[in-house]
Amino acid sequence: MPLITIAQVKKELANVQRGGDFDDEMLTNIVNGVWALFCTLTDRTWEAGTFTEYHTVRNVHQKILPLRELACSAITTIHNDVDGWEYAAGDLVAAAGYTFDAEEGLIYFKTALAVGIYRSVKVVYAAGYTSVTVPYDIKQILIRQSAHWYKQAKGFAGYERLETTLDEFNLLTLNQKYRRKFWHEDM
Repeated sequence: MPLITIAQVKKELANVQRGGDFDDEMLTNIVNGVWALFCTLTDRTWEAGTFTEYHTVRNVHQKILPLRELACSAITTIHNDVDGWEYAAGDLVAAAGYTFDAEEGLIYFKTALAVGIYRSVKVVYAAGYTSVTVPYDIKQILIRQSAHWYKQAKGFAGYERLETTLDEFNLLTLNQKYRRKFWHEDM
């Protein structure tokens, strides 16, 4: 579900579309299209939800674990199962055994994780944004791109030949700010 509303796009268009006579069906399709393109280009799930990830510990000194999704609001469980993907109660890492940085998407363990088999660490956590919590810069890019596509579709003067993809500069800026941090395997 897009993190912007049709009403926000209409507000952006208010200065060029006098009288407020908008094509709501077209706006809905455009907002959904911009959202789908944005998610594809950023290769990220932006909507709030519960996520499950599996990680492999390769170094006996590893104390940091990066999460795939940003805006982590809570860690539900962490299992460190070194002998076989059962993720039983005995493999549960106590909440006192780690802290997490929501903004960076990193879990910091107080002691190193046990080296185990492939995908021996299972993390379940809540992350993502709602239409209320989405960062302002992301919201503005989505609103403006939707308004731009609407202007093109309706044939507004000056919008016939402009690009139909999200502004490359804005995407580069967002990817630098919100991209997943890639860490060395030997942390």
